[in-house]
Amino acid sequence: MNDELVNASLVKAWARWALVWLTFFPLVGVLISIQLHNPEFLGGISWFTFGDEVVTEFSAEGYGSYRINTAFMDKVADTYGPVQGSINRRLKKALDPNGILAPGKSGIR
Repeated sequence: MNDELVNASLVKAWARWALVWLTFFPLVGVLISIQLHNPEFLGGISWFTFGDEVVTEFSAEGYGSYRINTAFMDKVADTYGPVQGSINRRLKKALDPNGILAPGKSGIR
């Protein structure tokens, strides 16, 4: 191989960054995913409570959260108020009298 065509320091730097990208950043993604599924993971560190803050801030501005983690479904259901909850429960009972479709989902008990 011709040494003048290959910059060894550049290849080494590329390999180090590839190692960082392939190990560190997926690990961060896994930690964030675990945190969103289990809010008490990592001791409830405040900068990992994004899901809870999204529901609180959006509902304060009048927006309803849609497609959020199931850990927050009861809180989201509460933001719509008791009238909407009553309507949802009656619809659920009419469409699924045996309660076999998604039991307990979306704050409907």
